[in-house]
Amino acid sequence: MTSRAHFTESQMETTMDLLDAALEETGLSARALSMKLGHSPWTLNRARERASLSPGLAGELAAMLHLNIAEWMAIAALENEPDSRTRARLFELLQIQRVGHPENVERIEWNELSRKTPGF
Repeated sequence: MTSRAHFTESQMETTMDLLDAALEETGLSARALSMKLGHSPWTLNRARERASLSPGLAGELAAMLHLNIAEWMAIAALENEPDSRTRARLFELLQIQRVGHPENVERIEWNELSRKTPGF
């Protein structure tokens, strides 16, 4: 395997970034990586067309790259949620945790977040 010279976990914000990192790390095509993971050959190409991975696929790729599996599964789940104020708030909270300040999550007032999210 080659090193992930172009990707650091802090730079990866979407499951498509995670997929790109996995493809770069393995040097495989999306088709070959799908088959290596035990899926049909077109699984990762379909995910690319949808612009998001399922939580299960995100977890598999995160495990393969030795990244936080639960975090990537949560990102995938949120990406697959319809746009809503809850989704926006949760993405914001998750991003705060990811930058290394999980203690700040407890300090955020929900009413402050709701002012930033239209319709709340």
